[in-house]
Amino acid sequence: MIAEPFDACSPLMTAENLRGSVALAERGHCSFLTKAINVESAGSMALIVIDNDPNNEYFVEMIGDNTDRISHIPSVFLNWLDGNLIKNSIESKKLSGAKINIPLNVTLTSKAKLKKTPWAYW
Repeated sequence: MIAEPFDACSPLMTAENLRGSVALAERGHCSFLTKAINVESAGSMALIVIDNDPNNEYFVEMIGDNTDRISHIPSVFLNWLDGNLIKNSIESKKLSGAKINIPLNVTLTSKAKLKKTPWAYW
C-alpha cells in the first residue's frame, strides 16, 4: 500500500487502507524512525522505504534518530529502481496494493561482496 503522504513524515491519510498491510514510503524529509512510527500508528505491520535518489548505488542504513522513540514494526530499504518498479506497477494498474516476494541472501555472501541487496533488480 502506498503511503499518503508518500514521504510518511506526517500522519497518514490512507490509514484505513494500511491496517494490516505493508506501507511503501519514499526516503527523505524526516527520519526513518518517524516514517516507521507514522505507518505503525496507521496500523501498518511493516514499512518499505524507497530511495529518493535514482543514482544512489550505496547501501543505506536506516538508523535511529537519537530520540527515545521506538517503532515495533520491521522496516526495509529498497533502491530507487526496485522501489519504483513496485510503486509504478501499483499506480499504472490502479491497484490498492501488491503482493511481493523479497528473497533472502541464502548464499551467506556478505552484502559488501554482492554490492547489491539480494532482492535488487539485476
